[in-house]
Amino acid sequence: MSDPVTFTTAAQVGRWLRGLRVQAGLTQDQLSERTGVSQRYISELERGKTDVTLSRVFLLASALGATLSGRGPQA
Repeated sequence: MSDPVTFTTAAQVGRWLRGLRVQAGLTQDQLSERTGVSQRYISELERGKTDVTLSRVFLLASALGATLSGRGPQA
């Protein structure tokens, strides 16, 4: 199990997803084909140029083999 990661900006989410994609050995086009999300959107997301919905994060991360938890920081 890896350490939890917290994001505060869309750019951080994009960098994380790009890292997962590269680690998986996929191009943006291949990820687009797997998810139905346009390559252009993936590119903009990875560069922090667009906002992302939580459902898209789950979709993309799942296609890259990552698991996510909906739990926030514990008080």
